[in-house]
Amino acid sequence: MVSASAALLQQDASVRVSLVDADVHPTARSPEELRGYLAEPWRSRPPQALADGSRQIYFVWGGGQRADAYPAGGGPAGSEPDLMHRQLLEQAGVDFAMLLPIVRHCDNPQFEAALCAATNAWVEDRWLGAYNKHGRYRAAINVCADLPRTAVAEIERWAGNPYFSQVRINTYTEALFGDERYHPIYEAATRHRLPVSVHFAKSTGVSLVSPAGFPRSYFEIHSLLALDYAAHLTSLIMEGVFEKYPDMKFVFIEGGFSWLLPLIWRMDKAWQHLRAEVPWLTQKPSGYVRRNVRFTTQPIEEPEKISDLFRTFDLVGADDILMFSTDYPHWDFDNPKQPIFRRLPKSMREKIMYQSALEVYGLPTHRVPDPPVAGEYN
Repeated sequence: MVSASAALLQQDASVRVSLVDADVHPTARSPEELRGYLAEPWRSRPPQALADGSRQIYFVWGGGQRADAYPAGGGPAGSEPDLMHRQLLEQAGVDFAMLLPIVRHCDNPQFEAALCAATNAWVEDRWLGAYNKHGRYRAAINVCADLPRTAVAEIERWAGNPYFSQVRINTYTEALFGDERYHPIYEAATRHRLPVSVHFAKSTGVSLVSPAGFPRSYFEIHSLLALDYAAHLTSLIMEGVFEKYPDMKFVFIEGGFSWLLPLIWRMDKAWQHLRAEVPWLTQKPSGYVRRNVRFTTQPIEEPEKISDLFRTFDLVGADDILMFSTDYPHWDFDNPKQPIFRRLPKSMREKIMYQSALEVYGLPTHRVPDPPVAGEYN
């Protein structure tokens, strides 16, 4: 089903796009808000069962959210459309926002798949429908990767809606992403010209958070997030996923990017000596990264010498692989107006801030003017 607000796609668009946010997290006001979209037998479970599926492992100060992103009338950060509109679209100046409602990895894949389906229906109804009168929100189709047939069915369900612009899987899967069990998901997404993205989301009682066990604090796990991404990226390349699906784009969201540099150096060097193990690869690993893989900027690395970051941008090929993101409404929100972005060379800044995202997500170069005034959604 196509959202009623899709009519905006045919309207005259006169405002030139200059900022796309690749990572925004809308949130339901409560677990009960999702209950009506949840299939049985899960819908009839008590409220606590739904809440447990989204519980954090570690204590995070302020709930991990911006203090000013909580609605004055109560509710979690990211749940009030007027507040998001004001803070993200007006104050931050975002033209298009990629919405990624978080469905956490569960120890029961059937429950996770049901939560994904309910979340997709809720997003389509609310954030791509009633709250999207300006046409500036796009969203990810959440799927449970460890149930590939169910995931493909969910992609087929929503791929016809022009406001769903990517497929999103969770980091914590039974195997590395290059495993053949996940290829039907990649095939379906690529056939519908949708990039596949990955974003961290974890609940209690599931697989290890690091290669060697459970960290003791949120600080520790926050510093280790890129380890999972490095393992999955290596698997995607080595197992030939980008040879099999050369047109697929794979987006690593909210894992940083500076760690990529030594990894691709190491892979390219090893490829010279070990390529007999991967005869299906037709180019060195760094070539696949630049052709098929994208990363979001947040949380952007900030060394003591800002010149070191700019040097990293050059070495990693930031103008080819990076897309801007804020991670609104989380505590480590990156403001697009901060000096780091303003000091980038103009051509690189434009590619990072909007041009790469326009290409990856198939977004228009212009949007309709005059977004709705605050209060219209209430």
